[in-house]
Amino acid sequence: RTALNVARHGRYDLEPYREAITRQPAENVWINNLDLDPRVVTTNGRPLIFHPAGVVFAVLPMVTAYTLWHPPEADPLAEAIALTPRLAHLVAALSVGLLFLLLLEVGASWKQSFVLALVFALATPHFVTHADGLWAHNLFLPFLLGMLLLVVAQEGRWAGYAGLPAGVGFLIRPDSLGLIACVGVYILLLRRQHLALFVGSGLCVAFAFVGWSQHIYANWLPPYFIGKKEVAMIALANLPAGLVGHLFSPNRGIALFAPILFLGMAGAVIVWKRSDPQTRFFQMISAMMLLHFLFISSFRSWWAGFAYGPRYFCAILPLYILQLLPLW
Repeated sequence: RTALNVARHGRYDLEPYREAITRQPAENVWINNLDLDPRVVTTNGRPLIFHPAGVVFAVLPMVTAYTLWHPPEADPLAEAIALTPRLAHLVAALSVGLLFLLLLEVGASWKQSFVLALVFALATPHFVTHADGLWAHNLFLPFLLGMLLLVVAQEGRWAGYAGLPAGVGFLIRPDSLGLIACVGVYILLLRRQHLALFVGSGLCVAFAFVGWSQHIYANWLPPYFIGKKEVAMIALANLPAGLVGHLFSPNRGIALFAPILFLGMAGAVIVWKRSDPQTRFFQMISAMMLLHFLFISSFRSWWAGFAYGPRYFCAILPLYILQLLPLW
């Protein structure tokens, strides 16, 4: 809705939707009052989205292209609701294509790349979760895969520019900082000549974001990034339950929803028994997998609220599929 409002009217707020949301039954929009919705923060009298603004930045080019060919509809909320699954389909399919290209770059054959890309699409919760919703992890995946693709493409010649998708990916999912740090360490150890550009390009995104936030929210960072919440997100006491729950819960466990990810875990172990240069990339991927698994298991609400299946895993599903290649 915000992206559509920016593309149509150049306004980063939800005010044009207020009346349409009020007319909706509460069960259709969760809360039909912008002033009471915890997903909305009021700044300078304007209702703004609380969740990471990177989601808006990521979808804005597609929404702008849509507005060039489609005149405004009478009900802007209905238009936004109808547009969402179309864009979600496109983003989900884009992630599959990027994984296919990444597999080719790390040494997979065309056959292996095609099969593993299909495994990602059809044997994990990727399409089931992402086909109809512009979740943050749906929009994060192309930037995660783009960052990894730049790191390995043409023997790392473009590794420095990986800071650009890394920066935007962080704005979409701030909890991706650990994944980005793993890539930074990899570049430091194996592509050191590109480290300055990697950091610099990421900082360019950060500086632009800070300037934008000052303009929109009258603060150097939006409320979501400041972390003003009633309950802290991390609760280490929940770690044991989170670890077991993510694996075997009948509502969230990958054992039920995506058992093939266990093979990805096996591949992540195998790569540490090898020492060739190509394996370093897969060792970095395994470190990212472990760090992410520990992090999401320490969440106070490790089950990810209202969702289908292992939603927190959806942000890094391609990493598990990548590890099927050394296992193959």
